[in-house]
Amino acid sequence: TTTSVVSSTLTMRTSTATNLTSTATTTSIYTTTMPASGCSSLQIECFQNAYDTAGNIDGVVRTCGDSSVGCNVSCDATWEVKCTDTTGHSYCEMSSVGCPVTCGVGQKFCYGKIYNKAGSIIGRSTTCANESVQCGCDAQWEDTCTED
Repeated sequence: TTTSVVSSTLTMRTSTATNLTSTATTTSIYTTTMPASGCSSLQIECFQNAYDTAGNIDGVVRTCGDSSVGCNVSCDATWEVKCTDTTGHSYCEMSSVGCPVTCGVGQKFCYGKIYNKAGSIIGRSTTCANESVQCGCDAQWEDTCTED
């Protein structure tokens, strides 16, 4: 495997994964079919984000992967999570973003709020529920809720 730092300036291709009415954009590991400098004609070029100690993307690490297998998806354990799209392909996403929620046939998206111990909203959540049931409410902080 050939590994090198490509640049301290990050310019990446953006890929979009869509499922039903939800769209998620990722900018982590991706591949190209053109051999990179140091990759053989039987390999593909793979890219992975490099992070500084504060978790900011400060470059890209390039490796060569086997073209018959694809890139080895090895996410940075400190700053990334491994996600899998609806086609079964894995990729890395920043931990602060998380993996997109994908609901199956007969399911709907439910959007909720995340509360801290004092009852202040500190975030939002997305889950899936069967189309035949109402999305849930936070019993501690919400008296009632209605679906739009």
